[in-house]
Amino acid sequence: MNILVANKRILTVMNVVVVSTLIFLFHFGFFSNETWFVFILLCAGVFVLALYRPVIVFALLIGVIPLEIINIVPDEFLLVLRPYQFLMIILLIVTIVRRVLGLSKERFFSWNVIDTLVTIFVGLGFINLLWTDYFSVSVKQSVILFSFGLLYFVVRFFVRSKKDVLALFPIMISSGVVVGVYAIVQNIMFLTGGNHQEVMPGRPNATFSEPDWLGMYIVFMIAISLAYLYYNTYHKHLWKFFDYALYGATSVFFVTLVITVARSAWVGVFCVIGAYGVILFFGKKYKLFAMHMSWVASIIILSLIIVWGFHLTNFELLNRATSTGTGLQEITVSCVPSGQTYGSVPTTINDVSELEQYNCRHINLEEIELETAEGNTVTKIYRTDPNVAVRGDVYGKTFILIKQQPFIGYGWGSSSTLLGEDENGTSLNASNIFLETALSIGIVGGAVLIAIFTTIIIFAVKALRTSSNMMSKSIAIFAILGTVAIIVPNLFNAGLFLGFVWMFFGIVAILRKV
Repeated sequence: MNILVANKRILTVMNVVVVSTLIFLFHFGFFSNETWFVFILLCAGVFVLALYRPVIVFALLIGVIPLEIINIVPDEFLLVLRPYQFLMIILLIVTIVRRVLGLSKERFFSWNVIDTLVTIFVGLGFINLLWTDYFSVSVKQSVILFSFGLLYFVVRFFVRSKKDVLALFPIMISSGVVVGVYAIVQNIMFLTGGNHQEVMPGRPNATFSEPDWLGMYIVFMIAISLAYLYYNTYHKHLWKFFDYALYGATSVFFVTLVITVARSAWVGVFCVIGAYGVILFFGKKYKLFAMHMSWVASIIILSLIIVWGFHLTNFELLNRATSTGTGLQEITVSCVPSGQTYGSVPTTINDVSELEQYNCRHINLEEIELETAEGNTVTKIYRTDPNVAVRGDVYGKTFILIKQQPFIGYGWGSSSTLLGEDENGTSLNASNIFLETALSIGIVGGAVLIAIFTTIIIFAVKALRTSSNMMSKSIAIFAILGTVAIIVPNLFNAGLFLGFVWMFFGIVAILRKV
């Protein structure tokens, strides 16, 4: 791994170029028209590079982790292969080939309890196939989970030291900046009528399948930024310009987080900041606590000024933030001229179906100009937040289902059938990562997942208390903040099948040696 540590700046720049290029090609539909010849050339080129410089390919694998909706395989093959899955497969093949050819003598990593827990967790999905009633979808999801397990072990194989982890920080942060900038551009294009490609108009999803997953990823990026801020405080020689670069990168993250309008991610980021403050305060680093909390506060204020000043979102952010507590959600409605309505539309309704009696309908933000041009009256009213009601129903159904089959579960992917769909026709899940796991592979699986997070926290706290090395402390802080960044938003979501989650597991497994 000397190449990774010695060339982290070059690899960071290379990563920015690669990630930016892939997003550009994806946005303009290149991959939809990709030919087999181009794909074969790509495979051959990456294979040769990995054969002689596997560490460079591994650095790129870490960098392309957030590119969740980019498929690099030609469409006619009917196969979805994300960039990081492609690089992971190449690295697995190359590792075997290098062993056979005698090009590599690197020993296998030292096995620890996190490796065992991950193996058990992945294996439970296949064991569950013996009795699930949803075999076809469950076997597909279990194979996907197996691929995440392979990702975990590829990361484990390449990350061998504390220096390796610190060298990956700027690479991960640079990827987050590129994704964040793309999310901001998406919203600008939406607001100006361009080709935004947002799945929920007005809420960017960038390279993820939905805004909530992007929000969760951005919270994770902020966790890395704070861990690197801590390390950089004691190593000012790291990069002369890095203080400014980290401030700018974190500002991009907060701007992106705001415009995702993902409330679970908002809660998550404040928990991450709170956890970092607790670590500093109880570590008796009072001066650092004041400095870094001021640093974060200034970025939050700056990001809000940028969002409102440049009008980067049409959402009423204050209403969005308070709707969870009030249970009311602001919506935009269009009504025919007052002389033709059956009555004045009320300021608060329970369901959008009530609008029909007032000759009104719920519209999306991008329809406002068209409705106004047609002479209709556009206004904003409140409705009972459907997310709160739906989530309550989902939790109730999930608990009942778990009680019926507590130990065997129903299989990965079964929740979409068991829990039904929302008002938009989207399949529901348990809206909680631990409930989703228990529903899918039983309470034993849920306990194993809890054990993975718990073990990471135990190792991290031990490193914080016993180590005097700043690298060890910084990695421990990253492990704690990363765990918070993943768990808190996932108390309201079920984002387990995301590459950065398993990358995180693979990186922090080194804590056993710290």
